[in-house]
Amino acid sequence: YGIRFGEIVLITAGTGSGKTQVLREWKYHLLRNTIHKIMDISLEEDVGDTAGGLMAIHANKRIMLPDVNITEEEERKIHHELFSNERFFMLDHEGSVEDESLLDKIEYAATVNGCKIIFLDHITIAVSDVQAGSENVSMDKFMNRLLKLVKRLKLCVIVVSHLRKVGGGGKSFEEGRIPTEDDLKGSGSLKQIAMTTIAIARNKYDENEAIRNTTSFHVLKCRFSGRTGPCDFAHFNDDTGRMVVIRDTVAFFEEANRTEFDDNKSIGGEY
Repeated sequence: YGIRFGEIVLITAGTGSGKTQVLREWKYHLLRNTIHKIMDISLEEDVGDTAGGLMAIHANKRIMLPDVNITEEEERKIHHELFSNERFFMLDHEGSVEDESLLDKIEYAATVNGCKIIFLDHITIAVSDVQAGSENVSMDKFMNRLLKLVKRLKLCVIVVSHLRKVGGGGKSFEEGRIPTEDDLKGSGSLKQIAMTTIAIARNKYDENEAIRNTTSFHVLKCRFSGRTGPCDFAHFNDDTGRMVVIRDTVAFFEEANRTEFDDNKSIGGEY
């Protein structure tokens, strides 16, 4: 997905569907392939987890797991290669979140630190510290002010939204159901203000391990082109901790349904 400035991009997925890993891959790609400064606001994890996740991607090794060996020297080298150029900023929120202060911090990151790309994960926490029953009003105010900020400073802000619970005993998002814009948790301003909305889907309960580790991407809205629908598949490799885009979906799913699936084929681009 190409970055467009003056735009809010909305990402959504079911709980545990892999959106944090997807965002890490996206942050890493932007950090390594653009010149832009990035501000990361991850409200569900601390800065150590954020930095460690990016370092694991750079190492192609799941260094955050206790059974994966890495020397202190290797860690220092990876950290230096990723963060020594001072292009990646992380908000240390220390568990305290207020929507007004977040907007001020985003503006500060843009005007003082020169950040052009902002990740906000996630919007529900950002507006959660309000009186019960006024969450939608607070979200409307937050999104409207954020839009003005994005337009004025020509930023690209990637916002993560959670989903409403599926009622009526239907298939859950954790079982691979593809979200729609009406499934977004919160006010209607989310789907109205976002210029692009991308949904992530994965059946994390599938009996087939290859399928269980495969994520699909769906464009729900694209104001720039008007094109919507399924756009990509990516497979999570348990050894490297990386998500690899599946180029040949027919070959991949045929192989996935066989008794012995070679998880490492995706690394070499065979799919």
